Amino acid sequence: MNEQLFGWNEQTWLYLDQLGILAGNVMLLFSLCAVVFGWLRRDNIRRWFSRNRFPHIGGKPEGKDWQGLVFTVSRDELPCWVIGQLRPKRIGLLVTDHSEAAGKRIQAYAEQQGIAVHRRMIENADDPNEVYLRTRELLQLLRGEESGRLAIDITGGKVPMSLGAFMAAEEAGVDSLYVSTRFEQGRPDMRSASITSVSRTQ
Repeated sequence: MNEQLFGWNEQTWLYLDQLGILAGNVMLLFSLCAVVFGWLRRDNIRRWFSRNRFPHIGGKPEGKDWQGLVFTVSRDELPCWVIGQLRPKRIGLLVTDHSEAAGKRIQAYAEQQGIAVHRRMIENADDPNEVYLRTRELLQLLRGEESGRLAIDITGGKVPMSLGAFMAAEEAGVDSLYVSTRFEQGRPDMRSASITSVSRTQ
């Protein structure tokens, strides 16, 4: 006796079997389309998964134990003050034609304290991509010399410089800082200076 499960007839089971085969083929086709779409749009998908997140924004930086610092330079007073406060072992300077003299003064001040200094010239201070690339170079140099935390001070320079340096900091997973201070007669009043965290990685 040839009884079918649930008492359904053979024709019903045949339809269900064909429906299962059709569903499997549809899923296979869908999977292939998803693979092709993912390959064609891989850059967009990668950016979506690695999009910036800012879990630690603002506030006073904790620890202040950065071994390496990168500065966007416009004047020398604030970077020299930060160096005196944080005592890093090595620094990087992003300078332009207008800030080259200030960069040399910062370098001289740092080297007097036994701090290693690297400089990168920014040809176009309005190009954040150039600043981003030069910042990455400095971070690689600083990382290659010694272990330890790194940070980028984005206080100095034009706004595109700060943006380019900040993007490099986020991509590299390093902290970014800002120095706030009052100005008196066109010069920063260092008595009011304080270091603020823009974005912290931990």
